[in-house]
Amino acid sequence: MRKKHFLSTLLLVVLSLPMLVACGGDDDEDEIVKDDGGLVVIDNMNIFYDHIKYYINERHLVVSGYDEEFNGIAKIPSTIDINGYVYEVLEIYMSAFQGCSRLTSVIISDGVTTIEPSAFRDCPNLASVTIGNSMAIISSNAFSGCPNLNSISIPSSVTFIGSAAFRNTGWYNKQGDGILYLDNWLLDYKGEKPTGELVINNGTKRIAAYAFHDCTGLTSVSIPNSVISTGYGTFSGCTGLTSVTIPNGLTYIDEMAFSGCTGLTSVDIPNSVTIIDLGAFSGCTGLTTITIGNSVAMIYGDAFRDCSSLNEIHCKATTPPTCWYSFGNDHYSRIKLYVPKGTLDAYKKADFWKNFLTIIEE
Repeated sequence: MRKKHFLSTLLLVVLSLPMLVACGGDDDEDEIVKDDGGLVVIDNMNIFYDHIKYYINERHLVVSGYDEEFNGIAKIPSTIDINGYVYEVLEIYMSAFQGCSRLTSVIISDGVTTIEPSAFRDCPNLASVTIGNSMAIISSNAFSGCPNLNSISIPSSVTFIGSAAFRNTGWYNKQGDGILYLDNWLLDYKGEKPTGELVINNGTKRIAAYAFHDCTGLTSVSIPNSVISTGYGTFSGCTGLTSVTIPNGLTYIDEMAFSGCTGLTSVDIPNSVTIIDLGAFSGCTGLTTITIGNSVAMIYGDAFRDCSSLNEIHCKATTPPTCWYSFGNDHYSRIKLYVPKGTLDAYKKADFWKNFLTIIEE
């Protein structure tokens, strides 16, 4: 009911715009309304502003494309006023400018938070990008295949970068083979997949999604204390990985971060970590022992699913972490759960933890 009311209200706003040009057509075509501020209203869900197309998602706007008169400079504002109603611009939709040969420059205002997959992919003449300080998510392949994009700066507000976000840009093509760093991010590797021991540079704060996915020749990884979060699936499928040092500065283990690392036999999650996300260690069939630090508050679904060799969990948290189908059904009868002294009753009453048949204080 609220959505219908909102759309009805929006339609009234649209119809009340000062109409300088009204382009009619067949009865089943959308009415186009223009004003003198660069705004073109197509219907009650889509507008053009300065030749960039937006669609209305509830109470904010999403960049979704461009028109035939687009001049090559994409200025994405933080807000657009439609006859007195101000809409925030929050997202740039997937493939919004993909393959746009006219695009030369992108200026994204503060307020915009998300660039979806392939939004600016394969834009051969894109040479300049300015990203506002509200940006949080730069998704996979966002700027990949832009050979004239030679300089990239990542705002400190960004917390997620998807796989290959800047691959085959001018910046990427100028880099030598090896691990690629930009600002305080580890983004990617170039050339042959890394093998053996991987030591991540001190000062690195975040790792892009799938950065080392399926690098089966990796045997050990050392992550410095400066890193605060792993990326989605960062080391997933690294079947040769037998040792990983998770740093004390890490607060968040991302979804699928170590999934399918069948060579891991033990994992020590430090006290700094507060969240273990979906499927983080799922499919680690060689894992026998897990130590969970005392600050972990949430363990999401399937975090330890299909860890078929797991026989001991040492949970240091005095308050049982919130779980949601984090373990396999076979775990509860087979695995010994060790908890801090004085917390046995709490674990025996806590959802999912209480399913373990053997709970021992230590």
